Amino acid sequence: MKRAQIFEYAVFLAILTFLHYAEARLGVRAFALAFYYAAVYNRRNVLVLSPIFIVSSAIVSPTLTSLIISAAPVVLQLILLFVLYKARIKMRISFMAAATALATLPRAFLETATVGEAVLTVAGIAATVIMFFVFVSAEYLVLVKKFRFVITGGESWALAICAAVLGLGMGYAEISGLNFYYPVAVYLLFVSASARRDAPLFLGAALALGVAVSAGAEAALYTAVYALFTSLFPADHAYFGGVAGIAASAALMLSGVTEAAYISLAMPAAATIFAIATPKKLKEFVRALAATDSAYSVTRTVINRNRNALSVKLNRLGEGLEEMSGILGDDDRTDSLPDYKEIAKEVSERCCKECLNAEQCRMALGGNSTEAVIGELTASAVYSGKASILDASPFLSARCKKLHGVIAVTNEILDRMKRAADLRAGADESRGLLRDQLHSLAEILVSLGAEVGEPLVYDSKKEKKLKEELNLRLISAREIYVYGEENLSLSVKEEDAERKALAETVNAVMGKRMCLTEKTATVNGMVNLTYEPMPTYRVAYGDRVIAANDDGCGDRENVVRLSRGKVMIVLSDGMGHDAPAARNSRYAVSLIESFYKAGFDHKTVLRSVGGLLALRGKEEFNAVDIAVIDTFTGEADIIKQGARESFIVRKGEVEVVECGSLPLGIVLGAEPVTYSTRLMPGEFLVLVSDGVIDTVGREQLIDLLSGLNTVNPDDVAEAVIGDFRRLSGDKAERDDGSVIAARIF
Repeated sequence: MKRAQIFEYAVFLAILTFLHYAEARLGVRAFALAFYYAAVYNRRNVLVLSPIFIVSSAIVSPTLTSLIISAAPVVLQLILLFVLYKARIKMRISFMAAATALATLPRAFLETATVGEAVLTVAGIAATVIMFFVFVSAEYLVLVKKFRFVITGGESWALAICAAVLGLGMGYAEISGLNFYYPVAVYLLFVSASARRDAPLFLGAALALGVAVSAGAEAALYTAVYALFTSLFPADHAYFGGVAGIAASAALMLSGVTEAAYISLAMPAAATIFAIATPKKLKEFVRALAATDSAYSVTRTVINRNRNALSVKLNRLGEGLEEMSGILGDDDRTDSLPDYKEIAKEVSERCCKECLNAEQCRMALGGNSTEAVIGELTASAVYSGKASILDASPFLSARCKKLHGVIAVTNEILDRMKRAADLRAGADESRGLLRDQLHSLAEILVSLGAEVGEPLVYDSKKEKKLKEELNLRLISAREIYVYGEENLSLSVKEEDAERKALAETVNAVMGKRMCLTEKTATVNGMVNLTYEPMPTYRVAYGDRVIAANDDGCGDRENVVRLSRGKVMIVLSDGMGHDAPAARNSRYAVSLIESFYKAGFDHKTVLRSVGGLLALRGKEEFNAVDIAVIDTFTGEADIIKQGARESFIVRKGEVEVVECGSLPLGIVLGAEPVTYSTRLMPGEFLVLVSDGVIDTVGREQLIDLLSGLNTVNPDDVAEAVIGDFRRLSGDKAERDDGSVIAARIF
């Protein structure tokens, strides 16, 4: 047996002894038996607890009758547990309460001789059953829950009654004139101060009420004095309350208010010394148990303050990115043709400067530079794209001895300027894409800033109710927040996270079915759980993909869950049916998923993804089909970028969603086609790639879908791909084929 268990059962022995003292002096047998049965119900070892019960009875009344009376409940307890074990029946509190009442009968039979004793016996039986429930609640909190939960109102009353009964029993425990009530009571007051500043007052009132019956009004007065002074000092210095209480007690004795029994001050003094020597870890443990709503309130204030600060930062960052986008936009250049005069000047410097006939040409031109006549050649070259001998003026044809060299230099300079213009155009295109991305990101950040800036409103009533209900089911919930549109976040032990009772309690308290949307491990074996209301609808889907060959498949599809009840279906059909097409399609789907999850709208998503794909410098493009379904309302947004027709099947009728836009990656700024509708339970949405619709045909697909008699979307996908496989013939001649069929229910 471990030291902690030895200490626990030693405490049981002391408590049972005090309770037997109370029963012996009062003449009402209502405490010790109830405490013993409650401890067994709370999973204490009956084989260890039973001898302790008998010994404690013998300490108070060492007689044969007392031994028989204390042994009878033990035998009955063992018989009950044996029967329940053999019958494989779970121990219920009603069984144990009935056994508690039966266990009082041997004492009633042996000690009842008069009408008055009979009345006391009946009252004792009723009181025993009542105290059994009180002790069960208090011991459950201490022994099973171990104060790891917020204390409920019922448990607070149970603790108060138990403290009063304990004070009653300790008031009778006196040896050689020294009452052991004082050291125990005073020390308990010190320990309770670590939980809350006013806890000593609560505990002191309960102890005083009990000890007043057994030890008189003076003991109750001393208890009140120690409780009052203990509550005046911080928890770490609560022992000053003991010193002040001793001084106040001595003053009461000196003034004659109470009896002058100075030796009794030794017991509180000993308790004060023990309080000073109490390990800091014990105080911190008790302090940690005192989780209150005020602590949650402080946390909520901090959360909202941090959200507001984050909102300001997001808005400022968004404004900065918008400024950067504007700067890039202001720097746009308008492309124009090369300046033929500049070309003529450079040609003249390179070709005429060292020419022996240059002076003669200038004299023929009246002393002017040769740039003028060369300009006619360069002007013609700029507009036609290349200089030739036919572009030369009569002057050049007749006089220039290096005409072919002039033409070659002109074309060289023109090519160089064209390459520079192409580089500038590419830079402008990249800058334009970057500008669009920065603008889109700025919009997202500002939107997030506005969302985060809204303070969270918490539902304290539901939080408190959920705490109490989880406490009753032994689920250790440290933090519970009900906020926003009935969102719930709580922290529990990892082993409790999978318990069915957790989900049942959450649903019952929230008043609706909730679904777990996030589970994050933290520290010390705890996990954070996030719940949202269960969507009205659920989405089932089936998909099929057939690659044209073994090199790769240009089709790629996926179904992902977005935020708050939205499901996205995406089908990408890359150009070709080989490894590069597969890679490009994978890039497109991955980027689309990431941008959607980040909160971008569909136009921003497709514009950004298309721009990024266009920058790859290859002629690769993707036809993209996207459907976003809101599982709370059934609303579906269908977004097409170069994709083929989609189909909605409503009770045998087929609605066609047309295409019409360019695929991703061909040109920047291509706008997608969007279509919004509402899906009802049992209706299908079918997305297909161009390989399927080109092979099977639009009208035949409509006939196939309208004639299907199934509620399984996987059967729909199989039927469509079956026709594609049958009609496509030789594998080497067909395109990739893919289909996704989705249904809400």
